[in-house]
Amino acid sequence: MNTWKSENWIAASCERAHAGLRVLLGIAQILHRARSPWQEIVIADTPVYGRALFLDGDPQLLQADEWIYHERLALAPLLFHAAPRRALIIGGGDGLALRELLRDTRLQEIVLVDLDVAVIDT
Repeated sequence: MNTWKSENWIAASCERAHAGLRVLLGIAQILHRARSPWQEIVIADTPVYGRALFLDGDPQLLQADEWIYHERLALAPLLFHAAPRRALIIGGGDGLALRELLRDTRLQEIVLVDLDVAVIDT
């Protein structure tokens, strides 16, 4: 497990993106903590960044800035397609890329696939 937790802190690993980087985030409250067959899932409220999702200690999203990533991820490809009707989201269990795609009324079908159904359920 990559995550160290106490009542008020979570040490989040950023190893996948930056070797050796760990970030200590203040936690106001852990809302959900579970272990799926694939990973540990933690949802917590942070005083600075709002609600956060951690998978195996890696921060997946912070409420304060998640829109920066998800808006560009979902909407940029739509700008290059003259008439999009279908979209596929792979690994979007948090539902935030889906939220962005649902804003485009040209899409008739959106399929979301994630390895871990526990992330979708959470």
